[in-house]
Amino acid sequence: MNALAIRPRAAPALPFGLRADLVLLDQVLVRLDHGHAADRDVDADIYEALGWEVIRAPYPLRRMGWRCRSPIAMGWEPLPNPTADMNAAARLRPDGWDYGFRSASGKATAWCADPRRATRFAEQNRLTPARALTCAALHARRMIALGG
Repeated sequence: MNALAIRPRAAPALPFGLRADLVLLDQVLVRLDHGHAADRDVDADIYEALGWEVIRAPYPLRRMGWRCRSPIAMGWEPLPNPTADMNAAARLRPDGWDYGFRSASGKATAWCADPRRATRFAEQNRLTPARALTCAALHARRMIALGG
């Protein structure tokens, strides 16, 4: 399979709040542009910007783990790590959108596309495909939140 071929859905897209916090979402996108490694604080900010509740584990309690809860869920679940894990990054894309990624010469490229319209978000020059796909999916969610 070609690296940029459409991937089968690994997991359904996550439910998000009725309204994303666009200011926080923009701040997260800036942090993703300037950061290079996986970052749990950025992961938590991503889910907060998309309407989830997040519990950040303080340093002495990190063994207990980071937790999150969607607006429609009753229970808490472990906070996914989309800045490091491709499956978690793929779950950030809007429901029904396709995605793909590739890595060459130490640079990653990922895209997220709406198959019903000619809408496509591509991110390049990231160090990891997961980080690139996270950026592409968040840009897609931002466009939807702005009414696009």
